[in-house]
Amino acid sequence: MAFLLVTPLGVMRETEVESAVLPSALGEMEILPGHRPLLALLVPGELRLRRGEQPESLVIDRGFVYVSQERIVVTVEQAITVREVDLSAVELAQKRAEEALRAAAEERASLDPEEIKRLEAKIRYQLAQKAAKNRYG
Repeated sequence: MAFLLVTPLGVMRETEVESAVLPSALGEMEILPGHRPLLALLVPGELRLRRGEQPESLVIDRGFVYVSQERIVVTVEQAITVREVDLSAVELAQKRAEEALRAAAEERASLDPEEIKRLEAKIRYQLAQKAAKNRYG
C-alpha cells in the first residue's frame, strides 16, 4: 500500500509498504493492506515501516494519520530517521526544554498553558528519539 510522510517542510517519505506501526494516542497500532478507513491522533514515538526485507524506523513528533484501503498518510510536526538521531544534540534539547518547563512552573503567574504543552511535547519527542537510537544503535 502507498505510504506518505509529510512534515511542514514537505514530503519526507513516499513509498510502498507492507505495513506501518504507529504510536497513536491510544497505543501502538499496525496498519496492514485493506485496513478500514481511519483518522487518528499520533504521539511522539517510533514509526516502523515494513517493505519486504527492508524495515525502516523513524522517530515522529505529534500529528495525525489518515488511512484508506490503499493509502497511509502521516502528517507530523517533525520526523527523523533513527540513524540521523544525534544523541548529544537530543540530550541538550531535552535539557533546555526541561529547564524552561521548570522555570515556567516557578513563575506561576505567567504560566502559559500552550507553552507548557509545547515544552512537554518537545520533551516527549526527545525521549522518543533517545529510545529509538538506544534500541537500534
